[in-house]
Amino acid sequence: MDLAIVDTKTCRPHRGERDCQLCFDECNAAGYRAIEMRPIQLATGPVPAGAFSPDEIEQMGRIPAPFVKADACVGCGICEYRCHSAWVNQQKLLKRSANGAFSNQPGATPQETHRQHRQG
Repeated sequence: MDLAIVDTKTCRPHRGERDCQLCFDECNAAGYRAIEMRPIQLATGPVPAGAFSPDEIEQMGRIPAPFVKADACVGCGICEYRCHSAWVNQQKLLKRSANGAFSNQPGATPQETHRQHRQG
């Protein structure tokens, strides 16, 4: 089993697309608690002068994103099983999975990948 790796190029929060914590929720529900959500700062782009205070601009660019806690990860793959970006990858809508450590089975469904990793 491999340690989970969050691919910041495909993970929705890390890309600044939207809030998402599906991997976090699934890992916690399984009892592993190996993913934590921490705030990251995204680029906000140009803002008209006086529209918002500097604090408001900073807060608008902050989003919670998943990070793997290496000491708690057992490498089960449940995070990728639940990951939206990984599902999109299985549908061949993205070139890479959000959690690349478990995407080494071309054509495998998320369920098959999860089952293979559980069986070790």
